[in-house]
Amino acid sequence: MNEKLEEVVQEEVVVEQEVQAEPAEAPILHDETKKEAFSFKKYLLNIWLGFLDSFKYNPCKLAGILVALPGFFIGFFLEFHSKVRFVVLEGQLDLSGFYMFIMVLLGCINIFNGVSLSSKRNLATVIISSVCSLVITVFGILWVYSIGMSFVNAQKITLVNPLKFDINYVMSIICVILAIICSIAGCILGYFKRNKDYKKVKF
Repeated sequence: MNEKLEEVVQEEVVVEQEVQAEPAEAPILHDETKKEAFSFKKYLLNIWLGFLDSFKYNPCKLAGILVALPGFFIGFFLEFHSKVRFVVLEGQLDLSGFYMFIMVLLGCINIFNGVSLSSKRNLATVIISSVCSLVITVFGILWVYSIGMSFVNAQKITLVNPLKFDINYVMSIICVILAIICSIAGCILGYFKRNKDYKKVKF
């Protein structure tokens, strides 16, 4: 009888130990999830810190980014630009679409110029970027002027749908102004941070 009682007691002890051991697995999984989240955050932080450190070794990297930004500002916000209406009086030619086309075209070219400026850091790339930025500036000013004149002309004629200065006009003007500022700042910075000892390698 004593032996049977001991076996029953031992079985109950084993069952109790198994039941007690089961809940202990949940915190382990929770800790592993925490470790994975922490490691992922650490990975992203290392990427960001590495990106910031790269500016120390490449003085033209910031200039290249600023030169390339107009292409993104103008291109990614085409939806706002397309919703902006222009009112032209009789006998006048509306060139706003042509202005925007030139800005988008030169903005895309400056994206490649920005990458080239960041890698080569030579005077030739700075000059090419400056020419494209000058064209973007001129046509950007003309485009903003077209918006202003559109509202002036709208007051002189009767419109079925009156013009309203909504968010589309605000975003379009902001995008074009930022594109102008970034391109000019990038060219000026690129000129002072360029590699003056750069020599083209002949193959």
